[in-house]
Amino acid sequence: MSGFNFQKIYIDKKVKDYFITKNILKKAFYKEVEYIDDPCRILAQRRSEKNNIFDSKKTLLLTEQRGNYIKRCPGTKRHLCCNYYFLNFSTNCPLECSYCILQTYINNPILTLFVNLDKLSHDLDNLLKNQHHRFFRIGTGELTDSMALDDITSYSKSIIPLFEKYDNALLELKTKTENIDDLPKLKHNNKIVTSWSLNPNKIIKKEEMKTSSLKERLDAAQKCQKKGYKIGFHFDPIINYPSWEEDYREVIEKMSVRIDPKNIIWISLGGLRFNPPLKSIVKERFPKTEIFLGELIPCSDGKMRYLKPIRVEMYKKMVKWIKRNCPNVFIYFCMESKDVWAKVFGWSPKNNKGLENLFTERVKTIYK
Repeated sequence: MSGFNFQKIYIDKKVKDYFITKNILKKAFYKEVEYIDDPCRILAQRRSEKNNIFDSKKTLLLTEQRGNYIKRCPGTKRHLCCNYYFLNFSTNCPLECSYCILQTYINNPILTLFVNLDKLSHDLDNLLKNQHHRFFRIGTGELTDSMALDDITSYSKSIIPLFEKYDNALLELKTKTENIDDLPKLKHNNKIVTSWSLNPNKIIKKEEMKTSSLKERLDAAQKCQKKGYKIGFHFDPIINYPSWEEDYREVIEKMSVRIDPKNIIWISLGGLRFNPPLKSIVKERFPKTEIFLGELIPCSDGKMRYLKPIRVEMYKKMVKWIKRNCPNVFIYFCMESKDVWAKVFGWSPKNNKGLENLFTERVKTIYK
């Protein structure tokens, strides 16, 4: 079990009979349930109160997804984006990562789960059948952790079969947890990538509370590998601190021992970055954090980042260690400029479409 205890669960009366709603009520730990007619009223009420991020993680709202389940990654200006799409089945996250940008999203005051997956099937058809000539990479970890609550929701059991009929899409489930018990039992037909965000244990213990340890994440990845899933890894954010080189090199070595490099579909790299308002929130909530010790400056996208020479040097070392252990793996940057690509790799995709095409070729190569 995920082990999260909820003070209260609000249930939109329109979704009380859905499978996921019943599953949550059967499996979750909670003190109180309230059935409501208008989820917008509850959200508005919570927004008007003093924003308590901790309390928001103790409250669940089960409701309908009224907009489109699938949206394109917004990217960031002046930086390359791979044209990723994300499946929005939840907003907010029960995990407690000190650097999480969701802490600044005051318009989402409750951990919200969308349970009307019949609409998701409709939205997938609209996107994928109308553009059958194009290949789509779709993730679920944009506004939450993909698997943190899977043991009480069984989202994976409901979502994975939906991708079986499409030849032009791949679903990536990204997590910082070991909560993957259902995945080895499911038929995935090479349409699903299971991926893990990795950091040294020092960072996990101090900055990624309520997540699984590095060993537990790699144990889970190994279980999925044995069942034929391709594996992705994300070193994002990479954090600069005195022993970062030794620690990250050790993580990469452990990763390559546990997971056959031939089964790693991609590895992403991204330095710590955040919108300026996040800093004061983090210092208040996590007074012992050390993520701000490096040289961080405002950059062209409005985010605070390490100085470019520092980022480039960190990336070069990460790429060297990865290639030493996994020579043929596909490595990419998340939200970096073309000149950083060029300084690290000696080349750069020309534009977002060029980067998207690299992913399409990678998928064709690894699944041939």
